[in-house]
Amino acid sequence: MWPEHLKLAQRHTDENRASASERGYGARWRRACETYLRRHPLCECAECRAQHRLLPATVVDHKVPHRGDMALFRNVSNWQALSKRCHDAKTDARTVALATRSAPATRRAIT
Repeated sequence: MWPEHLKLAQRHTDENRASASERGYGARWRRACETYLRRHPLCECAECRAQHRLLPATVVDHKVPHRGDMALFRNVSNWQALSKRCHDAKTDARTVALATRSAPATRRAIT
């Protein structure tokens, strides 16, 4: 379970985001994902590869977040096939890192 400040940070991010199709995740993306996943049917995350784990890939992920750069968004060499479990773990780790990086520093009392 996420601490409350992380939930608030995620909610703020979600509220200020453009829609999925405005960000490029429309029908064209879905077709490209279907093709990519047919060619890359297993999870390609580093942990699964290192442990020789064979999980079915269900998500096409951008290795490097594109942040609206559509050339990077469409660059197939920046894609990786992930299982939902591995994609969710990557997303959660990135959300926590961003939230803690942007969280205000706490002050300690001088004693």
